Amino acid sequence: ARRFDELLVLLQAGKIKDLKLQPEFTLREAYTDPEGWHIRPLKYRADFSYMERVNTSPSGLRPATSPQGEAWGFCEEQWRYVVEDVKSYATKTRVYEMKKQKMQEKFRIRIREV
Repeated sequence: ARRFDELLVLLQAGKIKDLKLQPEFTLREAYTDPEGWHIRPLKYRADFSYMERVNTSPSGLRPATSPQGEAWGFCEEQWRYVVEDVKSYATKTRVYEMKKQKMQEKFRIRIREV
């Protein structure tokens, strides 16, 4: 609940957008094995997901530079997708670690642990 309150403050300040509570990701679809057993889908439910502003300039523009460091002017703001999970020692189980790895492999998403 405390983290949700912090995210609401960031949302109101415009530093994040598209805040979602408990987004669900399908890590493996359901299937029937060769012996006829129905295997349920493997899902992961995070605590939060949102878009985080990459730059924080008030104008919404960030300085753009060439690979050599030459100033090019300004470009539009950019946003990064964040999946977040509030974790303690007790909730960092082997199942969670396996799902965290599957998220990286399937979606190229690293879970941010708070």
